[in-house]
Amino acid sequence: MPHDNYGLILHSSEPRVLLLKGDSGWTLPRHATDEVTEINAAMKEQTGCETTVLYCAYDRYQDDEREEQHRVYALENHTPEVQIRADARWIGLADLATLDLAGADHRAVLEQCSREMEEISPAARRVPWGYRGWFALASQWIREQVALAGLSAVEGITQVKVSCWSTVLRVATTDDLLYFKASAPVFAYEPLLTRRLAEPVPSLMPPVLAIDQERHWMLMRDAGTPLSKHKDLRSDPAVWDEVLRQYARAQIQLIREQKTLLSTGCPDRRLDLLPGLLEEALRDPSLLLLDQANGLSTSAYEQLRMSIPEVRAACSELQSHGIPETLHHDDLHGGNILYSAEGFTFFDWAECAVTHPFCSLVIVERVFRYGLKFPVETIEHLRDCYLEEWTQFEPIERLRGAYALAQYLGKLCRALTWGRLIASLAPAERWEYAASYPFWLQVFAGLEE
Repeated sequence: MPHDNYGLILHSSEPRVLLLKGDSGWTLPRHATDEVTEINAAMKEQTGCETTVLYCAYDRYQDDEREEQHRVYALENHTPEVQIRADARWIGLADLATLDLAGADHRAVLEQCSREMEEISPAARRVPWGYRGWFALASQWIREQVALAGLSAVEGITQVKVSCWSTVLRVATTDDLLYFKASAPVFAYEPLLTRRLAEPVPSLMPPVLAIDQERHWMLMRDAGTPLSKHKDLRSDPAVWDEVLRQYARAQIQLIREQKTLLSTGCPDRRLDLLPGLLEEALRDPSLLLLDQANGLSTSAYEQLRMSIPEVRAACSELQSHGIPETLHHDDLHGGNILYSAEGFTFFDWAECAVTHPFCSLVIVERVFRYGLKFPVETIEHLRDCYLEEWTQFEPIERLRGAYALAQYLGKLCRALTWGRLIASLAPAERWEYAASYPFWLQVFAGLEE
């Protein structure tokens, strides 16, 4: 079913938005996608405006399970000189009251966006790239860093991804392809961590050209396309065999870098801290959506509180296996693994921690089971491919026992990552992902798959 989405294009300098005159009244330009490159292309085709997506300003359904969407995306216009079409107008807040709108439920979001644009010092309602003017600042920095690196001139900067935790721009130069990433304050450590990771394992990490640690920006060389985009590779167990072995080797090399990793601000979820982190999370139930739709039930909350001694025992048992703690990628899947002729690159290290290494396969196993639908025998074989790299520490039989414990505790790590992100967001931004935190706590508790 096609999406019924809209673009709310903000005037480049004035508190006005672009509306089109339709048969049923004034309307925002429509599009049928939630991919930023496609949204910007649709706005260019319909209005002539070069845009970037700022944020999702409205979602009628707020339900990811629905096949259809009805969303309004706020966009910045980067072409102030554009000649708008005859049936279009730039509308200010005072004009809205006199207009018949085709979408009645759009009036409130139009009014809200117009009021925000009139503010002299806007309140910090969202991440920096959610405001007009940010793209120009980032583009200027990119051009400066490209020049300092002695690379060829920048030919174009294109927005390819935006969310409440990061945004990514593709930078085309005459001879090179680069990527710029800005991370949300909660992931402020990502640029420095990514640069540090490239020192001990340069062949497996993104090559970082420049970082701005204060603004959480980094500029990287192109390292390939996501494994998930390669239809012939992403479902090949032999490919995953090699991926998991390389990932394990990288983790082993990073064992001796534990202090360096933590010094960047990388979250510390070592096993002796994990029970306390759960206890601390449960002291503040405000983000758990208790007894709400898509939230945690009171009984599940009590079950989690009662599970703390069990978590402490599991951490103690896992520690007894003597496997050193190291870097853990908390969202390891084909979308965060790049493939090129040079091999594989592991990237997107915002969601990570220093903890037990085997926790990293929680998401991978879910991809194998629910996404790629590998049979159990294949999943167990790939688990053993990964564990074989760790036999310098324990025999494979003991490693399998450690792996089972880490799968349990890794789900808690995943929940803590979501809790940390949701807590960092302004209340107006939380709705889109608020259910993810209680969901992962339920997965950890065995109440959800």
